[in-house]
Amino acid sequence: MKRVFIFLCLAFAAAATLSADVVLSEEEQEFVKSHPVITVQNERDYIPVNFNDNGVAKGYSIDFINLVAQKVGLEVEVVGGKNWQEYLDMVQRQELDVLLNAVKNQERSRYMHFTTPYLQLYPSIFSRDGSQLSSIESLYGKVLAVPAGYYFIPYFQKNHPKITILLTRDNLDSLQAVATKKADAAIGLAYTMQQLILDNFIEGIGISGIADIEELENHFERLGVRSDMPLLRDILQKGIDSVTYEERNSLKKKWLEFARIDPIEKEVGFTELEKQYLEQKQQIRMCVDPEWMPFESIKGGKHYGMSADYFELIEQKLPIPIKLVPTENWSQSLEYIKDRRCDILSLAMATPQRKKYMDFTAPYLQIPLVIATQNDKFFINDLGALKGKKVGIVKGYAYLELLQNRYPQLELVPVDSVKDGLNKVLHSELFGFIDTLATIGYIFQKEYIGELKIAGKFEQTWDLGVAVRNDHKQLLHIFDKVLLTITPRQKQEILNRWVSINYEQPLDIKYIYQGVAVAAVIILFLLYRQYTLKEYNRKLRYLSTHDNLTGVYNRMHLDRLLDVELERAKRYDEPFCIIVFDVDDFKYINDTHGHQAGDKLLVQLVQIIRDNIRKTDILGRWGGEEFLLICPFSKEEQARVLAQKLLKKVRENCRIEGDGVTMSGGIASFRKGENEKILFARADKALYEAKKNGKNRVVISS
Repeated sequence: MKRVFIFLCLAFAAAATLSADVVLSEEEQEFVKSHPVITVQNERDYIPVNFNDNGVAKGYSIDFINLVAQKVGLEVEVVGGKNWQEYLDMVQRQELDVLLNAVKNQERSRYMHFTTPYLQLYPSIFSRDGSQLSSIESLYGKVLAVPAGYYFIPYFQKNHPKITILLTRDNLDSLQAVATKKADAAIGLAYTMQQLILDNFIEGIGISGIADIEELENHFERLGVRSDMPLLRDILQKGIDSVTYEERNSLKKKWLEFARIDPIEKEVGFTELEKQYLEQKQQIRMCVDPEWMPFESIKGGKHYGMSADYFELIEQKLPIPIKLVPTENWSQSLEYIKDRRCDILSLAMATPQRKKYMDFTAPYLQIPLVIATQNDKFFINDLGALKGKKVGIVKGYAYLELLQNRYPQLELVPVDSVKDGLNKVLHSELFGFIDTLATIGYIFQKEYIGELKIAGKFEQTWDLGVAVRNDHKQLLHIFDKVLLTITPRQKQEILNRWVSINYEQPLDIKYIYQGVAVAAVIILFLLYRQYTLKEYNRKLRYLSTHDNLTGVYNRMHLDRLLDVELERAKRYDEPFCIIVFDVDDFKYINDTHGHQAGDKLLVQLVQIIRDNIRKTDILGRWGGEEFLLICPFSKEEQARVLAQKLLKKVRENCRIEGDGVTMSGGIASFRKGENEKILFARADKALYEAKKNGKNRVVISS
C-alpha cells in the first residue's frame, strides 16, 4: 500500500509539473521586465523550418520560439533580409539576441550559449542528373557548394579535406552554382532544396544521396543566445522544458509531416480556435473572376475552371461550405471583398494596394506572363522594349499596378476583359495585350486562329493564391493549412486537365480559306523579313551575351571569356586576376527605395566602374547585385589598387535618394593548376571576408 501511495504521489506531482506555468526566479523576472522583446533571425528559404513568405515569417522554428516566449512572458521580434553568415556576425556583435537554428560546435560556443536541442534534421546531397555523387566519399576531388557559415564547413575541412568547398550566399545560390557547373554538388535539407528547385525552375538537379555525417550531435538544432545574456538562455530553457508533447506534436504535424519530396495527401490539423471560428462562420463567401479561363469563370451560376478544381479539393477538407457570390467582372469582385461582401477571392496576386484590405496565402499557381500581338510583330523578350507602345491589360489585375510602378515608361491601357483586349489588338487599337500563357493559349485554341500570336514570354510570373479579407486572420491560417495538403500529383492533374486540352472539331471550309490567306501573308512577310534578318540577328547576338539592365556582359558570356583567359594564362604563363564585387546592403536598398531605384543604382554603378577601368579589363554582371571584373596581365597588387580606386569612386559618386552606397570586393589571382571553379571559389571566399570584416573594403584571397 505504501508503494502504491508513493507511486500515486509521484504521478500527481509529475502531472502537476506538466500543467504548471513556468516559474522564473526573481532575477529572471527582472530580466524579462527590462528586456520584454527579444530579436530572432528569419531566414529567406529554409522551408519549412524558418522562411519568409511575402514578408511574413513562417516555419516550425518561428512557431516554436513564439510558443516558448509566450510561456516565459517575452515577445518576439523577427529580423529578416540577411544570409546565415550575416546572422552569425550579428550575434557575435550582440546585435541579435537569439539564433533559432543554431547547431552547437566549439567555434560558436565562444560567442553563444546553447539550449538543449529541440529539432533534429538530416542533410542531403544534390547534384546534376546522371551523377554518381551518392555519399560523402564520392565527393572527393569535387567542388561542394555550401552557404557561408554553415556548420558542415569545419567538419568537411577537418574530416574530408579532399573536397573543395565553394562558399555561397544561401541555398538557392548553392543550387545555381551546381546548375551552372561552378560546383559539382550542394548540400542541404531535402525539402528546402527541392522547394527551391521547383520555385526557381532549376532543371537537371535532384537528390543523389544522404550526407551521412558520423557526428550525429551536429544534426541537432538549438536556440543559440548571445554570450552576454546567459540569463536569457536559462529563461528560454525553462520555456523549452515546459513545451508539452501535444504542443510539439502539433507543430510537427503542421510543418514537418509535409516536408517530403513526394508528399501523400494529409488531413488538415485545425486548432481548437480554428474549429470554433469555422463553426461560428457557418459558410465562406467566395468571389471569383467571372471571365478568366482557363483559370476560372462563372457559367450558369457555377464556378468553372482550374481554381474550381482546386476548391473542390479544398471544400472536402473544410467542415463548412463555400458559397459562390456571382459578380459581373473582376473589378466588381475586388469591390465586393473590399466592402466585405465576400470573405475570399479564389485566385489573386498580392500588390501593395491590395494588402491594405486583404491578406494572401502562399501561391498555389505560378504562370508565366506573355504578350499577344498581330502576326507581323517581331519577337519581344523584354517589357522595356514596349516603350511608347499601347499595351492592354485587364483593369483591376495585379500586374496593372505592379507594371505601372516598375515600368512607368509603358503606356498601359486598362481593358474590360481578356477578349476585349485581344479584340483591340486585332483591330490595331492596341499594339499588344498582356496576360498569362495559360489564358491566352487557352483562347487561341478556340479563337483568333491565324490572326494573333504570342510574341513574347517574360521572366515575370503571375503568382496566384487565395486572398482573404484582412480582418479575419483565422481564415488566412486555415487556407494556408488546407493548401499545404494538396499534393504535387493533384496539382499536375489539374494543370494537365486545363492547359493540355485538345479540341477535336469537324473540318470547316472557312479554315481552308483562312489557311491560304495566312500562307500568302507569311510568304510576303518572309520576303520582308529577309531584308531585316541581319540586323535582327545582330540584336539577338547582343542579347545572348549582354545583361539587359546594365549593358555589360552576362554570366553565360563571362564563363566563356574566363575560360579563354584561363587558357591564355596556362599557355603563356601570364598573370591575371579576377575581382568579385557586391553592392553592400542591396536588399535593404530595394526594400527601402524600391526595385526600380535599385535597378537605376546598378546602372549608375556600372557606368562608374566602366569609366575607371582599362580597355583590356572585362566587366560583367555575375548575378543580382554581384559583378565580376577580369583583369588580364595583372598581379594581385595591381588588382588591389584598381579595386580600391573603384570602391572610392563608388563611395564618392554613387548615391540613392541622398543615401551613400558602398560595395565590397574579393580578389583572386590565377595560380598554376587551378580551374575556373577553384579560382572563383577563392575570390568569392575573399568577398565574404570583406563583408564579414565590415564591408566597404577589398580582401585578397589567401
